[in-house]
Amino acid sequence: MYRVTLVLAVCVLLLNCVGARAQYTPDGILVGDVDGNGTVTVADAVLTLRFALGLANPTPEQEAALPKNTVSTDPSQPKASVQTALLILRVAVGLDSFPPEKTSVKVTDATFERIVLKSNIPVLVDFYAQWCGWCQKLSPVIEALALRYSGRVRFAKLDIDANPESKNKYGIRSIPTMILFKNGQQVDKTVGYAEEDELADWLEKRL
Repeated sequence: MYRVTLVLAVCVLLLNCVGARAQYTPDGILVGDVDGNGTVTVADAVLTLRFALGLANPTPEQEAALPKNTVSTDPSQPKASVQTALLILRVAVGLDSFPPEKTSVKVTDATFERIVLKSNIPVLVDFYAQWCGWCQKLSPVIEALALRYSGRVRFAKLDIDANPESKNKYGIRSIPTMILFKNGQQVDKTVGYAEEDELADWLEKRL
């Protein structure tokens, strides 16, 4: 049902050049169109995707795959070509899949359970602070591993100063501290800076 709706909605977006903006309403009504230049705004296309796939409560993987600021109706929103709309259509009908994350994601006390504990893949959380020099040095290592393990492991970063609840819950006393979670459970942790290959070796033994 949702996929059929998306096909129809994107067809409207592609074929009716009347300059209307897309709107997503609580009762599930979608009104969308292409502007006079034959382009679709990123926000319009993503709202269409959300509606058609029933993504009122997207999974972390789906949320991460969607462009940001998707609910804005600001005319200055970035434009995407018709090809972008077609790509979104391909995702919806199952010809393509949501791209795996290739960078770390920020988590907070409020999002920790949803992004980390309820993840369907292992999550390595980097507990850090802005003022920590070793944390800053570790940051590019985390990003490199996020790319290296894309689709297998999610890498998350949590600022302990801004999120004391998680800091206290997991007993963070020194930083950087990295804790690996799997199926909602803490598997192991490592404290201090590590090179990419060293941290990858530690991770592989625990996956």
